[in-house]
Amino acid sequence: MAFMLTFIIISFLIILGSLFIWSNKTLIVVMQLKERQRYMCNFYHVNYVPNFKPAVVISNNVNLFLAVLLRKIAKQPVTVVMECHNPPGRLIDYLLKHSGVKILSQAFISSWTGEGILLAHQDLYDKVIKLNNEIIPMQVCGFECIKYTRGRNVPQWLHLSFFEPISISLSNKALKDLLAEKNIYAWERYVSLMPSIPEVWIKQAKARKGKKVIVDSTGVELSSERLLVATLALSKLMEPRLREQERIGICLPPSVGGAMAMMCAFVLGKTIVNLNYTASTSALDAAISESNIKTIVTSGRFIEQLKKKGFYLEEVFSQCHIILLEDMRQQLDKFTLLKTLLHVKLSSAEHLIAHYVTRVSTDHTAAILFSSGSEGKPKGVVLSHKNILGNVKQSMIILGAKSNDSILSILPIFHAFGMTATTILPLIEGVFMICHPDPTDAAMLGTLAEKYKPTILCGTSTFFRIYARARQLTAEQFSSLNFVVAGAEKLLPEVRSMFEKKFGKIIYEGYGTTELSPVASVNQPDEGGIIRNKVGTVGNAVPGGRFMIIDPESKEELPALEAGMITFGGVNVMEGYLHNSEKTTEVIFKRNRIRWYQTGDKGMLDEDGYLTILDRYSRFAKLGGEMVSLSAVENEIIKLIGIDDEKNEILAVATPDQKKGECVSLLYTMDIKAEDLKQKVNNSRMNNLLKPQNYFKVESIPKLGSGKTDFAAAKNQVLELLR
Repeated sequence: MAFMLTFIIISFLIILGSLFIWSNKTLIVVMQLKERQRYMCNFYHVNYVPNFKPAVVISNNVNLFLAVLLRKIAKQPVTVVMECHNPPGRLIDYLLKHSGVKILSQAFISSWTGEGILLAHQDLYDKVIKLNNEIIPMQVCGFECIKYTRGRNVPQWLHLSFFEPISISLSNKALKDLLAEKNIYAWERYVSLMPSIPEVWIKQAKARKGKKVIVDSTGVELSSERLLVATLALSKLMEPRLREQERIGICLPPSVGGAMAMMCAFVLGKTIVNLNYTASTSALDAAISESNIKTIVTSGRFIEQLKKKGFYLEEVFSQCHIILLEDMRQQLDKFTLLKTLLHVKLSSAEHLIAHYVTRVSTDHTAAILFSSGSEGKPKGVVLSHKNILGNVKQSMIILGAKSNDSILSILPIFHAFGMTATTILPLIEGVFMICHPDPTDAAMLGTLAEKYKPTILCGTSTFFRIYARARQLTAEQFSSLNFVVAGAEKLLPEVRSMFEKKFGKIIYEGYGTTELSPVASVNQPDEGGIIRNKVGTVGNAVPGGRFMIIDPESKEELPALEAGMITFGGVNVMEGYLHNSEKTTEVIFKRNRIRWYQTGDKGMLDEDGYLTILDRYSRFAKLGGEMVSLSAVENEIIKLIGIDDEKNEILAVATPDQKKGECVSLLYTMDIKAEDLKQKVNNSRMNNLLKPQNYFKVESIPKLGSGKTDFAAAKNQVLELLR
């Protein structure tokens, strides 16, 4: 009886303390329980937040939970400017009042009493500057995580960075640039809090348990738990063979096997080198040699499929030890799998990580990807765990991925977008992925889409043209898609309209490079009357990144609407080029503590920060001292002869010329004689500088495996034809 009475009294005191004494701490717990998401909160430079005088905090994200955290930091009342469409429940409303947190509508900012801290979105800078209070920038990272309605949600880092007060009134452009730089600093710290890729994945896999996470066109379907069991068992089997090796070659398509091989290598603390099986023999030899690869993980069945398409890899791979996934599966006996399954079911994520994962820092090299080589010899791009994790989070925000989303994973994993956005992202964020090795196989993609209902599709203009033309692929099969992204090459207007007409889906154009892990920007669906999809642009920079247009000679930043070299700064900028510090120094420079990558592309930003790609700086010909854009040559000829069929392509190529320095030749696939085309161009009103000197009819324009134009091969082809 006495024990029961004591228990009741203690419980009563705890409840009273929670409601009155520790109301702020209770509120933080209650709000996380309501959202079904636990945040591991991290604060930086809290000394900028005053404890005894009024101030305004402007942030890239504003909500009640942030206001409660700010109240804890500032130790004085907080008023948050937000529209509360769904009033908080009685308990939360009661705790808010006792914690000293108030809600103020945007329309009544001017009525703020000037007591405590005012928290407002940074878009309201023009309004809060009139309050004549100190303005402190705050950048928040981590709120954009996917929250699952079923199962357990993985605890997420929530990082708040505070910066020195803004003491003067800034123009909109100056404010945007300043806050974009602060956001990059915040993201650097935020991503540094995360563990390595396999640790993040194992926590997510444990949380998803029996949820189906991956299928491929061979019929393999795995739940999160089964994928984890198979990968951990495989890693134990492969560990003795890979013990002394730092880098592992992987030659596999987007598939269950490809995902397992990548995660297995990460679990063992290895650096993966995803080999481009569509590249030339010399390019593959160079990649293997430069990466110092001793072992390649591949599949016998896949090697046979590549043979049928004209890719013979045995001779190239003969210098390495080959591990076939089929052989590994046969060596995984039922007892080993059962033992691993019990270990996975009965152990926490932390225990599994301690037992299986070779821990590495996020600065450790995760992958080396060789660039497409579209303009010459492929370069080995070194990407750290931090680069890839940062870009996964950036991409997830841009894609707007939700708990019920699924992604059609068709881009090869040797392609940076295929590795990061359509393989690693769904694995570590728990998004269902549907894999198929051939992105040009429209019929099979239609069958898979009809069965599994994907909501996200990423591809290239070349692939989308194929889908729009394919009779085997119907609009009903793609009806589940709600976000279609194009990258890697310019999205042609006719492809955009063909795709939208057939499927009723808008293609959102994006931009990126292997050196940026790779996603740098993507247009997004319009929302709440705000235009976020500007046709003709490639969108705004991803969170944690910023575009800067510079003069290629002086490196000075250029104003909006002025064309120059596109540079990008952010957490996803590569570590550098493999064994090529000179080239790394050539393309990366540091300014304001930010590493900027010079893309080699020419473009301009509008007043809202949306990027328009104009050309490649390498795609210019110097004719008698005049710089001539090869894209401009192509555009003028397209207008002149009206190309609207995917079989008809043209490509302008610059080659050395003794008289003018360089000359322009035109490769084309149309059914017209070279003499007739040349005469038609010469008789037109085109600028004489834009008229090609030579015309060559070819069967097809050289392409890389990713669907991009192979400019290096095209140049060699023209040189041969000129001889």
